[in-house]
Amino acid sequence: MDWSELVRPAIKIAGGGFPASRSLCRAIGRLRDRLVGDYGSRITYLGNGVPSEGDIIGFKGLAEALKLIADDARSFYEEDIAVKIIDLRKNTYHCCRFWSNR
Repeated sequence: MDWSELVRPAIKIAGGGFPASRSLCRAIGRLRDRLVGDYGSRITYLGNGVPSEGDIIGFKGLAEALKLIADDARSFYEEDIAVKIIDLRKNTYHCCRFWSNR
């Protein structure tokens, strides 16, 4: 199967959205204070406040990124997406924690 065909359903769901489940809404509500502190999380999950069960949640940015990757997978590693990932990582390093059992 061609990569662009394989990723097509994910693009459709991310772009068109999906109904929020009760458990997702509860998780977003519990994590609200943390989500508010991150711009991407805030606009993705709290754009209109904590969602209610059945509200449609979409990931437009993810859909656009997947479209670019579907057209040319190198865009993930070499083009605008790669630059944005690096910038995001640089700007949010303080927010990320890596845990080890060592």
